[in-house]
Amino acid sequence: MKKTFLLIIACLFAFATAQAQSSDVEAATQLTKAEQFKTKNKFLKETTIYEDKKSGIKLYAKLFTDLKSGDKLVALEFWPTMFGQKVAAALGVPAPLGYLDMDQIDDMLLAL
Repeated sequence: MKKTFLLIIACLFAFATAQAQSSDVEAATQLTKAEQFKTKNKFLKETTIYEDKKSGIKLYAKLFTDLKSGDKLVALEFWPTMFGQKVAAALGVPAPLGYLDMDQIDDMLLAL
């Protein structure tokens, strides 16, 4: 009886610890402002301001506009090259590599 009780307590402790590590709040804070803006707003208009396809990664400067409220956000969007897109499409993940918010560009340049 004691062993069963201790086993149940140990399993509950392990489950609670694992759930605490992957909370929704932590996952939401890991998204960039552009990703949060895209998931929060349903009616978006994407306008490409600048694009660079010469380098190994395709770079797009995009303006995201919420059509309901009129809020705007500018971010850099990174896509893989043609070979990377074929691999991503074969895996079923045709999505950009990530976003870089405009307020983070100064930090990136300082780091470089």
